[in-house]
Amino acid sequence: MRIHPIISSMRRNKVGVILVALQMSLTIAILCNALFLIHQRLQDSNRPSGISDEDNVLIVSSEWIGNPPDSKSMQLADLAALRQLPGVVDAYATNGFPLSGGWGCTVRLVQTQRSPTTSCSFYLVDEHAQKVLGARLTAGRWFTAAEVVDRRTNDAMPPSGVIIVTRALADRLFPDGNALGKIIYIDRAAQTIVGVIERLQGSYGASNESDNIEYSVLQPNRYIDRVGRYVIRTQPDKIANVSAVVQKALLRLNNARVMRYVRTFAEMRARAYRGARGFAAVLATICAIMLAVTAFGIVGLTTSWVTQRRRQIGIRRALGATRRAILHQFQIENLIIAIAASVVGAGLAIALNLWMVSRFEMQRMPLLPVMAAAIVVLGLGQAAVLWPALRASSIPPALATRSA
Repeated sequence: MRIHPIISSMRRNKVGVILVALQMSLTIAILCNALFLIHQRLQDSNRPSGISDEDNVLIVSSEWIGNPPDSKSMQLADLAALRQLPGVVDAYATNGFPLSGGWGCTVRLVQTQRSPTTSCSFYLVDEHAQKVLGARLTAGRWFTAAEVVDRRTNDAMPPSGVIIVTRALADRLFPDGNALGKIIYIDRAAQTIVGVIERLQGSYGASNESDNIEYSVLQPNRYIDRVGRYVIRTQPDKIANVSAVVQKALLRLNNARVMRYVRTFAEMRARAYRGARGFAAVLATICAIMLAVTAFGIVGLTTSWVTQRRRQIGIRRALGATRRAILHQFQIENLIIAIAASVVGAGLAIALNLWMVSRFEMQRMPLLPVMAAAIVVLGLGQAAVLWPALRASSIPPALATRSA
């Protein structure tokens, strides 16, 4: 089929062509950026936390009634009872854990440094935490029991302590790879790096979009507070059994407390990323609505073209044009419009992304979402034009040439 007659026909319907092309262009510009944001949110919600066996990690939170003076002995009794439960591998008390909320801290390479080098998440752990978290050391060692000291919420950072940092933080502070044994300043207190672990996500990982998502520091402290959080690792497939008895076991040991929650780490992950997944769902709904509106617009305008060109179609049919030829004419018209709209829409999409990068510190969008959006709109256009094109191809020559 020759293209020139098709172009000539499109010139006689400029308004309709421009409207369809504009609608497709805007759809591509918004769709590819929305697809990119959805991909980012879903990718973030699935990123590794650094806990090696998330399916068998349980979080227990309880709050003591009043301010018991012997909270340390009560916590040690809790931990001993938890470790003796059938199916429990180990447990430890902490101020926070990945995706849970917790403490933040500033890091300096020099104590007198005015502005911190970076910020990070700060976890209090003991000698049992490595077994619970399954943290893999890439350099150095874990904490010993002798290094674990008591720490309460308002206590100052202990001077001349030892810490373990994540690989991401070590690489940020010491790009040459020689972090082990170096002294850094956590909230201006000198700390010596004795170990480097492969990964441990920040406590506010769900809302943190910056590069320091895996900047974490671990310190050997026994966290003692009215609100206690216990992280428990269970044997494979035993987490349901432990969840069912852990609350009763702690209340039986000492009922002067309020049990706040007993949750699996999978539940904590789902709660932490609930907003991100909800945002992705809203964007996906908007994309579906936009595609539906675009499809109905194409159907409506193409139907209008068919009505306006009934006599032309009839003449072509009378001169021997087949139904397939009529069908292909409308499909090629739509394809030409869609290709032009894809070029314009790609430019608008890139411009929109660059604007969002400058205003909202978003990542730059690769070309793949742009190509995906263009292909989706091209396919949508061909599908939407099919029904009115089939109607046009089925018009009998005698009926089409009949005056209105």
